[in-house]
Amino acid sequence: MKNTALPVVLTTPLLMLLSLNVEAESQFSISPSLLHFKYTEFSTTGSTLNKETGWIPGIQLHLSKQFNQQWSSGVEVITYGGKVDYDGHTQSGQTHSTDTNETIFKLGAHLKTPVTEDTDLVFGAKYNKWKRDIYDNNGIFGLLEIYRWWEISAGITHEFGKTDTQSWHIEAHLLKTINPTIHVDLSRADYGKTDLNLGTDWGTRLQLSWDHKHSSNWQYGFNVFYEAWNFGRSNSKATTGGTYSGTFYEPYSETRHSGLILEITKTY
Repeated sequence: MKNTALPVVLTTPLLMLLSLNVEAESQFSISPSLLHFKYTEFSTTGSTLNKETGWIPGIQLHLSKQFNQQWSSGVEVITYGGKVDYDGHTQSGQTHSTDTNETIFKLGAHLKTPVTEDTDLVFGAKYNKWKRDIYDNNGIFGLLEIYRWWEISAGITHEFGKTDTQSWHIEAHLLKTINPTIHVDLSRADYGKTDLNLGTDWGTRLQLSWDHKHSSNWQYGFNVFYEAWNFGRSNSKATTGGTYSGTFYEPYSETRHSGLILEITKTY
């Protein structure tokens, strides 16, 4: 199932950002990133079916504007890509190890409003697409899976240790996955393809950042973050389009990501 339209929660801050007065202060950031990818699937009895772990590089682009004393808005594009280790089992129980190529794309928007001089509330929405390409190895066919889902979030950010040239921020967000789906391509084994609906769940995102003001319109800094969410077990559905056919489902899974972001920001 493909998402073809942005929900109101994402389009509203996008339109607000695009319609701001050109004299309002804006910031553009480019941020090389390093993500520690960790994904685990579980059986109905709670035992581990497989896990994928490894470091993959990425880049983040962020544009924000302050349009009055109470509200600011921002949009961001995030992408990561690279190979990680896959360790698990085949359906017959045979131990299996290979590599998985992970490609992650995120498009998000947020609104921010202060509650005190040093503390802000943040509300966000994000579209996520994750391409999971499990490679063939040792005579065992791999498969391609494409996950798509929306995320809405609410959180708080607090500034501390502020001086004329630097400051620290700590953030905590609660997030909810919306309409997660998965496209499964088993054509390498000639079993065709199918689309499944995943179960939704809650998650969290934590971040600690440091910013240094280099000049009146340039600053740099770094962020360390941790984020976690789960997908519930999907429905079961038969594949179509292959010589063979079978009924498949996606098991319950947990995603636990952490990483480092180096940020360079220009103020206009």
